[in-house]
Amino acid sequence: MTNPTYTRLAATAARLLKKYGGAVTLSQQDAAVYDPSSSTATPGTAVSQTRNAVLLDFGAGMTTVRGNLVQARDRRMYLEPGVAPKLSDSPVIGGVTYSIVSIGTIDPSNGKPVLYDLHVRL
Repeated sequence: MTNPTYTRLAATAARLLKKYGGAVTLSQQDAAVYDPSSSTATPGTAVSQTRNAVLLDFGAGMTTVRGNLVQARDRRMYLEPGVAPKLSDSPVIGGVTYSIVSIGTIDPSNGKPVLYDLHVRL
């Protein structure tokens, strides 16, 4: 059961990201479906959703995040709660497309994420 306090925290995080962050479009590509009888693959459908996020630089001296090396142009993206992002998603913010290197959650209640913490790369 989710603690109501964490539900309010998630709502507050979403409100602050909307006020101080910017819109990000998450493009998700479903997996292709292979038909063995015809030896063809049907491309998956592309789905996009718009959420609010903020982009930050990694702090000086930060070399790894969740076991991945931080490269010079990598950024940290805090994404509002909602449908969990996948590594295959492509976030687009300010006309710039990033790839997701790793996904973390700020989830004090073990069930209701307050924020998604993404390590993104150009």
